[in-house]
Amino acid sequence: MSKADKEASKKASQQQMLKHELEKGLASGVSKRNPAQIREAFRKAREAA
Repeated sequence: MSKADKEASKKASQQQMLKHELEKGLASGVSKRNPAQIREAFRKAREAA
């Protein structure tokens, strides 16, 4: 596995985690971040990908 592959897979798992956190937070109604912060995090994740 090349270094680029490792990076890509790391990013993918981070996005998976983020998505899971988000769904868990929304489902439980206990999101520690406000919608603006969540949008900002998603925007950064998309740009980084």
